[in-house]
Amino acid sequence: MRDKMQTKQINNAETHDSFHYQMCILSVIGICFVLLGHLRNDLSASGTFYGWFPYYSFHMPLFLFVSGYFFRQPEKDLFFKSFGRFLGKKLKSLLLPFYVINGLFILFDFLIAGFGFSRINYTIKDYLLMPLAETQPTTFSFATWFLPALFLAEVYYYLLRAVLDRLFKDTLLKEVLFLILILAMSSAAFYIRSVYEPGVTVVVLLRSVVMLFFLQVGFLYRHYLERLDTLPGVWYFLILGIVQFLLILYSRNSRLSPGLFDLSSFGKIGFLYYCCGTTGILLWLRISRLIASIPHKSRLLVFTGKNTKYIMSFHIFGFFLLNCLFYLIYSLGTPAAFLTDFDRARFFDDLFFYRCSQDNPRVLVLYFLAGMAVSLGLAKLIDLGKSRIRRFGKNRRNDHA
Repeated sequence: MRDKMQTKQINNAETHDSFHYQMCILSVIGICFVLLGHLRNDLSASGTFYGWFPYYSFHMPLFLFVSGYFFRQPEKDLFFKSFGRFLGKKLKSLLLPFYVINGLFILFDFLIAGFGFSRINYTIKDYLLMPLAETQPTTFSFATWFLPALFLAEVYYYLLRAVLDRLFKDTLLKEVLFLILILAMSSAAFYIRSVYEPGVTVVVLLRSVVMLFFLQVGFLYRHYLERLDTLPGVWYFLILGIVQFLLILYSRNSRLSPGLFDLSSFGKIGFLYYCCGTTGILLWLRISRLIASIPHKSRLLVFTGKNTKYIMSFHIFGFFLLNCLFYLIYSLGTPAAFLTDFDRARFFDDLFFYRCSQDNPRVLVLYFLAGMAVSLGLAKLIDLGKSRIRRFGKNRRNDHA
């Protein structure tokens, strides 16, 4: 009997680890789509099922799904203490990196202005209020708009769930009712954005309300639906393809890729946002499971999945550094064939968004690799720095003891 219990515990642990690895892979897939989305203006030729599952329709919902999957329930009897720990953790993991990284890039932008690059003038007030005063920062880390947005969304979600847990017992019905409540709140947020066209601060607050839906979807999946996700692959992908085809027909050939950062192009209630976000997640959730089933676990995948925050923060800087290399090659007078269209004026005036040879897939691959390599390199340096600081603090405490 004891041996059976130990075997069951081992099997449960292996299943738990494999699903964590799957979520890691899902995060990697999401961040790859973020990079691909920033590499060209016309995404219709980007491949990877883009014609049916546009990146912008699901890659941010995918990160929300993963966050909801790992969300921990509030402690009913220790609310204030539990909320304080939760708030401190989120401030440290989301808001602190946002301010530090964007602050450093503002300084870097100021320095390179001396070499002829255009720059954005920031005041201290602009910098401090940036998460509420802008839908996205105008620095190399403009993609970090997601960090304060997720911070607000998780705070909303925590407080709503704490109230709900006091009113209802832990049942699936409670979770479904919570999902309906969140759906109603999100639809109201879309309606306010579409009809009344509020100011930027209101849009920022509404955006985080809209994000609640996929946090709850991730929570529901882990606690109730994951064990039921056993449909054979052929039927799974066939049904999913039919549903997506119907959504494409319903959308009347729209790109199905609205911008979550400013809640644009969603319509009055955001119907396509919920549906296309869900179908995109379902597609790559099953693909990530297939990849996770490969016996060998990739350390690079794990490291990448754990550092999507830094890839989101630094990949545009990686594109810029590659542009600097292209500029150097071009300036030497013997540019490679793919640099014949290098626009020096645009490189200096549009340093966040300029990409040369956007119609050349090989050049896009270079940008992608540069964005990933620079981001992961900086993430590794940050990890080493944190380790040194922790080791230093531990040594000081031991010395005092």
